[in-house]
Amino acid sequence: MSKKAHADLLKSFKELGYVETIVINEDNTIIAGHQRYKIMMLLGWQNSSVDCRVPPRQLTDEEADKYLIRSNKVVGEWDDDLLANHFSEELLLDCGFTREELGMDNEESEEIEGIDPEEKLVIEITCKHETEQRELYEEFENRGLICRLLTL
Repeated sequence: MSKKAHADLLKSFKELGYVETIVINEDNTIIAGHQRYKIMMLLGWQNSSVDCRVPPRQLTDEEADKYLIRSNKVVGEWDDDLLANHFSEELLLDCGFTREELGMDNEESEEIEGIDPEEKLVIEITCKHETEQRELYEEFENRGLICRLLTL
């Protein structure tokens, strides 16, 4: 989860409370809502009682994975490394992802454009003062970009 998404979820909890339920399996394993659970722990809700949704039977690991993918596909945000390393391409395609969304069709076009998909692109901006640097940093972080503050 990006810093911005984490901040947005934290803000939502502070403003609205626990609105969207966590889904757990019959054995109390979280199927969907891991980030909501982390935010609740961060806010000190360890002793709070909240409603959870439970399927009518214990889901297998594969069924739980399918539900997790489908429930996050439309509204969730993905950690691309987790997605690529935890779920098979076949399962992701079966759950509605396209080959393009999985980056399976764009390798050739990136090679044609001369861009190495593993290469990190960097931009350097020189600021006149620390306040300007902080404002730009926050703006770029809010856009979901990975930023570092440097003093030269």
